[in-house]
Amino acid sequence: MSEETKLTGGRFRALAGAVVVATFVALVLGANVTSSGSGLAVPDWLGWHDFHGLKVPQIVSNGDNLFAYPIEKWVGAVFHEHVHRLWTAGLGFLTICLVAWAFLRRREAGGRSAARWSLAALALVCAQGGLGGLTVEMRLPAWVSVLHGVTAQAFFCVVVALRVTSAPAYLAAGPREVCAAGRSLRRGAAWLVIALAVQLLLGAVLRHTGPGKNPAAPMVSHALLTHLAWGLVVVVSVFAVCARFFRERNRDNHFVHPAMILCVLAFTQLLLGMGAYWVSAGGSRPAPAIPGPGETLPTPGLAAILLPSAHLAVGALMIALAVTIALRTFRFLAPGVPAAAAADAGESAREEPVDAARERSV
Repeated sequence: MSEETKLTGGRFRALAGAVVVATFVALVLGANVTSSGSGLAVPDWLGWHDFHGLKVPQIVSNGDNLFAYPIEKWVGAVFHEHVHRLWTAGLGFLTICLVAWAFLRRREAGGRSAARWSLAALALVCAQGGLGGLTVEMRLPAWVSVLHGVTAQAFFCVVVALRVTSAPAYLAAGPREVCAAGRSLRRGAAWLVIALAVQLLLGAVLRHTGPGKNPAAPMVSHALLTHLAWGLVVVVSVFAVCARFFRERNRDNHFVHPAMILCVLAFTQLLLGMGAYWVSAGGSRPAPAIPGPGETLPTPGLAAILLPSAHLAVGALMIALAVTIALRTFRFLAPGVPAAAAADAGESAREEPVDAARERSV
């Protein structure tokens, strides 16, 4: 087995899987912050600590060190924002561990591809942390909030790709299987990733500019109509591309299982989208605000938090599955005519002149 395709160890794959799960939880926690209007419940982010006369930067929550914030103050909107910060700090530490492990073992057990994916993950998680701080320091401008959300989804896709490409079946695969429908399957899988990425961007724009964020915004806007129209394109694309995989690769679980789950999630996403719009129309979510001294910001009802957050979470799972299918398609399948079909075609081509000669002699 070549150096590039050596199997990564089981512990490295377990760490990559843990980062995937932790990232998904971070997405849900971040969605809860937006859904509950808690983005400014902790209005500071970067502070300075006096270390023997030397000013050292530190992440703070209401003036206290992030990791020393008193637990009795974790109430109301502060709970959502502070837990999100703690969790993402842990996720950043896990990502650093993943990068270090991948680079230490890149020649013997991880492969260069794992090192490249992990380095991309580190760059994105650093950018994500910086954007998270900017959203607070700049008081939640829409464009920074959108970038913050989109970068989180991109990071999730990268760590999913790292986990998929470090699987034994992926790394140990031999020559790609020649498949007559290989080219169309590749194009369909790539299209799903692009279509879902565009939909996530449109959803982020709507989420941070629509009535859920700004009660004065109209319920029916260009952002909403664009999100709905492209959502219809995405759903049709999901069912069409998955149907092609079911027809061409009906015995290949590398494609059938994720395609089945993707179809179920697409239907679920439609229902969650309607629920998210319903709670936004009800105006039950407060606008983000900075609490006064001793003040506890109110949080909306459970449905107003859970439905939009679940809508975002299912969208993240959908693009993760699309990335998985696309990576496997380009790894396992090659466009072309299978050898058996080519041999049959050649045999038929040789028989045709003989048959024609017989007809002329008769």
